[in-house]
Amino acid sequence: MSVFRRILVSIFLIGGMASIAFSQHEGPRRLRDEGGMLVEQRTARGDSTKEINSNGNLNYLIMGFPVKPGKWTTSAGLMPYSSVNFVLNYNNDIAGSTNTVDVTEKGSGGINQFFWSNGVALNQNLSLGLKATYLFSSIINETTNSLTNTTQQVSYFPTIYERSYIRDLDFSLGVSYHKDSLTNKNYRLNIGAVYDFKTDLNTQLSQRLERRPITKGADSVTLATLNGNITLPQSISGGISFSKGYQWTIGADFTYLDYKQYRGFDGKPSADVKSALRMALGFEFTPDLASPSS
Repeated sequence: MSVFRRILVSIFLIGGMASIAFSQHEGPRRLRDEGGMLVEQRTARGDSTKEINSNGNLNYLIMGFPVKPGKWTTSAGLMPYSSVNFVLNYNNDIAGSTNTVDVTEKGSGGINQFFWSNGVALNQNLSLGLKATYLFSSIINETTNSLTNTTQQVSYFPTIYERSYIRDLDFSLGVSYHKDSLTNKNYRLNIGAVYDFKTDLNTQLSQRLERRPITKGADSVTLATLNGNITLPQSISGGISFSKGYQWTIGADFTYLDYKQYRGFDGKPSADVKSALRMALGFEFTPDLASPSS
């Protein structure tokens, strides 16, 4: 996949606004489905240690078809909304003691999303889209510690297990403008934007204390089961592309997310969170349109 097509995918397809793009007069006249995998590897280095974590998962699975060809297209899909995968190891002092404790923090899981989007062509050039998303799944955080230096035989390790189960609806709006044949040289212009609304996600937080033996199995005591909300801030994404037929295309996109409006389960803002702006630029060139290798 070319750089530019990845940019378009990030705005319309992966973002769930596939129907906006599909509703153009060049949109599909039949069922269309796409899927992808995501594999990542992370390397964390310390002064004398190195840790490598790898994982893979379904990136997206999307199916779309025209309800009314050239006028109304609908699509549905399943993909991750967020992913958590980390392991942190560090050493802490024990108050009132010369001994220290080795701490391991693990994070896993993430939020999945099932969406249904619809795009309607208002005229030959302008389309509007609406996406409804159901967010669900769990994020798990575990903190385990053990004495660094001890002459006693260790038969188990105390662990704090925390699970946040999230389920709620989210909505997005999108607009796409497409213009063919700006001049006699067959230049094309595409402009699109997507707005994600601010959302309070229903969240159930479960905490328990576990005694994990060296062998398999564990004893646990439930500390709390609480219901609350996690607030996701609104975001806006936009992109523009300019092309000459199918010979070459240049495009750019951006995403702005106001993380300062994020609120965790306790309802408090984080002092370390700031707004984020992501920008991308891509170019695609096909030397010979008749060649299958171009």
